[in-house]
Amino acid sequence: MDVERSPREIAGLMVLTFTSGMVDAVGFIALGRVFCALATGNVLFLGLAVAGEPQLAVSNTATALASFATGLGLGHWLLSGMERRGRRWFRGAIGAEAVALTAASALSWGLVAEESAQLSGRHYAVVALLALAMGARAATAQRVAVPGMSTILVTTALALLFGRARTAGPGATPTVHRWRYLCAVLSIFAGAASGTLLLHVGVTAPLLVAAVLAVAVSLFGGPGTGPGPGRAPEGGPGAGAAPGPDRARGA
Repeated sequence: MDVERSPREIAGLMVLTFTSGMVDAVGFIALGRVFCALATGNVLFLGLAVAGEPQLAVSNTATALASFATGLGLGHWLLSGMERRGRRWFRGAIGAEAVALTAASALSWGLVAEESAQLSGRHYAVVALLALAMGARAATAQRVAVPGMSTILVTTALALLFGRARTAGPGATPTVHRWRYLCAVLSIFAGAASGTLLLHVGVTAPLLVAAVLAVAVSLFGGPGTGPGPGRAPEGGPGAGAAPGPDRARGA
């Protein structure tokens, strides 16, 4: 069962969802048609590339998928280590993500957007850093465990928004939660639109904005100090952890 979350926590997750849209706009438009946050899209693209779709490349999507999986594993390892030591795991995890995003934005300085399947070594390095950061974010979102808000995917938010009746009862979704799920959908939409517009300035611009926003969330948008629910399952990559007690110590 979901519990009430602080406005600060919800706002922080909304900002992270917004930046996921920005990162994927960069990946799809400027980095050889890959998704760095929406890893399920890369699974689809990988299937199309294997089948011979000329606008997609196996190497591009495989790089993004492998980096995302690595980031997910490292994220869980980092979170567990910080939690055992009694440290502020949310701040540390999102801070580490911000470092990866900053490195990606620095590496992308002067990089020419590449819409074709042919990428340079520097393009691949930016893809790897972005997907690594998004994989780590997926692990953090699991630990925070707000249903419908994985920060990298809004499939579950859409299902919770439209899939249950408003009427009271065991299966009903409270109106306040529906607003939360709607905001998650709008956040990733707005992030994608903003990232696309910022690409007119250059590849670095949206990535730098995403890094700055991640820093802000790590400082001001973490979960509260009280106990919360266990890791709620979320559709898509980095999801599906079994419910359990949340031992969050806050940020």
